[in-house]
Amino acid sequence: MESGDFKSAIQSFSQAAEYYEQAYGPNHPTLAEVAVNQGNAYQEIGNYANALQRFQFARLLIEDQYSSTAPNRIPALLGQASALQQMNQDTLAIPVFQLALRQIQTQLGPDHPLLPN
Repeated sequence: MESGDFKSAIQSFSQAAEYYEQAYGPNHPTLAEVAVNQGNAYQEIGNYANALQRFQFARLLIEDQYSSTAPNRIPALLGQASALQQMNQDTLAIPVFQLALRQIQTQLGPDHPLLPN
């Protein structure tokens, strides 16, 4: 797979997801990590609807398996908000961005590099 070959990456992530689901079950947290990676790849090729679906899946799985404040939920939130923004759904994206911001501030501290100055 060459650098920037996001369609191949999506296929690889799908195969990984199938493996993890068979090995660990449909609710294993590793599936959330794979889904975030898939969402990022879908965003890179401009398929924002599929990206959004993968980010939402990851977020719900993390919230179900951990909690709504689990730190590994942040990438799913940021991806979800970004996909919504790319789909010109700013009224839906802004609250998700705000939720991610609050979680970053709470869990990572006010001086974290992800936060604006």
